Amino acid sequence: LELPADIPNGMVSLGMRFNGQLISVPWAKLGHLLIVGMTGSGKSSLLRSIALQAIRNGIQLALADIDQTTFAMLDGHPLLFAPIATSPQAALDLISKALGECDRRAAMYKSMPGYPENIDEYNGLAVKSGKEPFPRILVMLDESSSVLKAMGGGSGELAGKLAELGWRGRKFGVHFVFGAQEFTKDLVGSVREQVSYS
Repeated sequence: LELPADIPNGMVSLGMRFNGQLISVPWAKLGHLLIVGMTGSGKSSLLRSIALQAIRNGIQLALADIDQTTFAMLDGHPLLFAPIATSPQAALDLISKALGECDRRAAMYKSMPGYPENIDEYNGLAVKSGKEPFPRILVMLDESSSVLKAMGGGSGELAGKLAELGWRGRKFGVHFVFGAQEFTKDLVGSVREQVSYS
């Protein structure tokens, strides 16, 4: 499905309902997203569409692409938060870096007069005081089923860090999107409860 080119700034379009109505939500309300389907069902195409929409909105991308086919065209893009992760260990390192960014932003929130509780509040105060606002960060994992399985499944370190990112990330403007063939709790752990859309 080709999504319209004129999606308003600040919105992400996820698809279309059976009645032809476009499904769009503000980035601020996206939360975390799960894209599930069998091989060849279009998961990678949807992931690429969301990534390109993120770029149009100035959102930084943290990408894991184990097969190196989904996001190859974005290698070296200036909006990459980190180099594209191409191994399970690199995916774990990427999630750890995203959590480190949450820690950095938490310290900045604490030092900001007005004590903001989320990225929109912080950015509003930052602009008023002449400071640089934080960009949103979109963490995207393609083939996450195989990556999580390689890293110990639902009880492994990667699943634990993803769950932590799910609990903490949204207030700091960090969202994640999974593409997977399987999303059982045994495989992904408690991160499954952090998904807003599937």
